[in-house]
Amino acid sequence: MPLLVWIWPPGIINTTSLMQRTFTPFALVLAAVSAACGANNVRPLYVPFMDAVVDTISAPPDVVVDSLATVVTLRGFEIARITASEGYLETKWFDLDADRSGRTYTRHPDRVIRLRFFAELGRDSSTVLRSEAAYRPRLDPSLPERQAEAMVPIDHPGDSMLQNVLDQLRPAASRVEP
Repeated sequence: MPLLVWIWPPGIINTTSLMQRTFTPFALVLAAVSAACGANNVRPLYVPFMDAVVDTISAPPDVVVDSLATVVTLRGFEIARITASEGYLETKWFDLDADRSGRTYTRHPDRVIRLRFFAELGRDSSTVLRSEAAYRPRLDPSLPERQAEAMVPIDHPGDSMLQNVLDQLRPAASRVEP
């Protein structure tokens, strides 16, 4: 028995007439427009942290993101989200003590980092790359994930790991032809 018949007394809603209705052209256009309005975006709506590392690389954004994927994978990070066309790469949480991606809830949440890269087209087909190494200073399940994060301090091992990745990226991005 359909759920609508259970909720409403018989005779008020006819379930067979609901199934037989046709869509108007307006409804089809509305469905197409709403599906095209960013439902498949991978890049998040938030912007990088204010103190994110900003660098200019002489390669297109999609080449930079593909090169970053190679570099972070070789370093031991697992990729959580990537889209070269949108210029975005995000790694899974990386445990600095274990030197691998994995569990995020350890005794030392400040030793677990995530790298994010935002690549945007700059002048002369170069890329403006904003890079961040995020960590959670404390675990607070009541906050959304992004609000619980902060940029790692300069003397943090996560900052040196981010700098290491960026140092490896420069020659890798310059070797790849656009």
